[in-house]
Amino acid sequence: DPSSLDGFILHPNSPNPLNSVTSVCVALPESGHVSLEVTDLLGRRVAVLHDGPLADGETCFEWQATVSSGVYFCRARYGDRLRATKMLVIK
Repeated sequence: DPSSLDGFILHPNSPNPLNSVTSVCVALPESGHVSLEVTDLLGRRVAVLHDGPLADGETCFEWQATVSSGVYFCRARYGDRLRATKMLVIK
């Protein structure tokens, strides 16, 4: 996977599909600022999981999905790099 060649990885959330809670993990090659947010299909932010410094290695975050059923995206920004993964919420 070319997106992991630089060591910045956004793992698929688990479980997916989800009903109420899911875990999202991100891996960094070195410490830095990370913005991790959940958006709807129109790109509107529905949750911020993290926005600040993170140490190198892997860190996981939990999302309590209080949104309605549908498709959402988890977007991770690290420096000038962006990763995204699709999440399906089924209530």
